[in-house]
Amino acid sequence: MTLLDKQAETVESSLDRIVERQSKVGEKDKRDAEDEITENCDEYREHKVRSKDINLDEIMDLYYPCLVWNNTVENKQILYQKKRLAEKCNKIKLLDKLKEGQIVKIPITKAEEAEQDKCRPEQKELTRAPQEILKVSELAKEYNKIVNAFDLSQMKKDVAFAVFQIKNNPHVWHIVTHGYCSGLGYLTLKKDNGTITIQDVDEFNLDVPRLIWLHTCESGIGGRDSIMAAFLEKMTENTIGIGSLWNINDQSALKVAEMFYDKFLPNMYDNVSSILREVRLELLKSSETLDGNQKVADPYFWAVYEVFSPKYTLDFNDLDIGEAMVEFNLNQDKETCNATVQVGNEYKVIENIEINQFTNLRNSVSF
Repeated sequence: MTLLDKQAETVESSLDRIVERQSKVGEKDKRDAEDEITENCDEYREHKVRSKDINLDEIMDLYYPCLVWNNTVENKQILYQKKRLAEKCNKIKLLDKLKEGQIVKIPITKAEEAEQDKCRPEQKELTRAPQEILKVSELAKEYNKIVNAFDLSQMKKDVAFAVFQIKNNPHVWHIVTHGYCSGLGYLTLKKDNGTITIQDVDEFNLDVPRLIWLHTCESGIGGRDSIMAAFLEKMTENTIGIGSLWNINDQSALKVAEMFYDKFLPNMYDNVSSILREVRLELLKSSETLDGNQKVADPYFWAVYEVFSPKYTLDFNDLDIGEAMVEFNLNQDKETCNATVQVGNEYKVIENIEINQFTNLRNSVSF
């Protein structure tokens, strides 16, 4: 045997020992990690997979926003253990692609859900919600239509759930409350009464209307995991939904609802998008001011609304203004958006418009 052969044999032998040692270490680490998972799968929430190309790891992040956003070492460790438990409960790997419609178990207790709820946005009282419900109900009576209009923001959870069991073949469901999207869409109820989730909506046995309007903040964002998409899954293809792409102002919301229903209820089979466009154009030309000397013509107040159908859910807003088409794209920070304005064959992109300081778009566009 040559010296080169001996050296090669020595190297190979060393490599074999290293591989064997690493294998034993890996098996020990795996056993230790499994031993650390002391929780069981007795308490969990079922999650119906709605989006394509999503995995268990991403879904777990949606249910534990506080742990994700408050990215401390301790929270990372807790979330890691929860994800390992999710693997155990579902007998699948975190990064395995899931199928649309698949049901997975999310290991989360009611106490943990309440804790994660603390990460939701600060919410002020909807002082004009009672006026909005009254005005919508009055218009329904005037035009002899059945409109189930409710303010959920002052309801306990059992009462809110009972609302959606009403059987009266309504023409419209009009829901006012707080809402938000942290990846999954939610409707919030009276303080300390939790939320209505997309999984809760799955359990509702709703009468199917012509229109459902979730007049809440962020009801239309989240794609297939938006609260609007969850409601529309319960509807027929003839049902139209109206949702919001960012936070709404309850004073302008009252005005938009009154203007819309005054046009929509006389003939409910007119094009909903066209009616909403008429309302937007009237508001754009309005000189009326809101509290704080804000102008109702500001796009922040009327560009927030989007029309949806069971086959059409999205995260942006298309809007006709005269000859111009404006497409609003809400950015991930939810505080800014981009606007693409088209007039004829010409385009102009306005980037990073601050939602809270949304000045009149007409002053921003020039060709």
